[in-house]
Amino acid sequence: MAKYIMQEMPSMNGDKDVIRYPRMLIEHHCSVKQIAQEIADITSFSKGEVEGLIYSITEHIADKLAQGYSVKIDGLGIFSTKLRLRQGFEPENIEGTKRNAASLEVSGVSFRSNKELVRRINQSCHLERAQTPTYKKHTQGQDQRLERLRAYLSDHGFIKVRTYASIMGLSRSSASRELQAFRRNKHIVSVGYSPHNFYILPKNQD
Repeated sequence: MAKYIMQEMPSMNGDKDVIRYPRMLIEHHCSVKQIAQEIADITSFSKGEVEGLIYSITEHIADKLAQGYSVKIDGLGIFSTKLRLRQGFEPENIEGTKRNAASLEVSGVSFRSNKELVRRINQSCHLERAQTPTYKKHTQGQDQRLERLRAYLSDHGFIKVRTYASIMGLSRSSASRELQAFRRNKHIVSVGYSPHNFYILPKNQD
């Protein structure tokens, strides 16, 4: 039985109202060894053979992504590579700053799930509300995240929504709303236009 919690989130209108939305409660992690054993139990393959196959598939996916491919697995989804500037490099701009391959690195892998995968999960998923005395507040730790953001901007010069989300452990939408709130309070400045904008410190905070 999967469990969920209702997490609080500030209103998008910028007022003091708070709305709540469901979030899956992750209480345990499933390892490759566990999956391999479960597959071995219902097939003629040994646990070691299944583990070896999984690791081999992982290596081949990594190789293809490194070559610039996206990898589509029917019934599962599509993997693709994300890039970012290496630490210490300024973003490319129209006025003349150009970036070459040496200034870039792989920052992560995006995964877009197949609709069939989502359908199968929905068919098998039976939800139960977790017995928690309080709601998990989205705003908890916001002051600490602001300090971490300032430190990051002091070192790197700029940040994008996806990077902020990854560093702070937020969803892309939550990260975007929080950065916009920091911008409205003049803690940071937005440069450019969505979806290619990024954020920097105000000049008096550089």
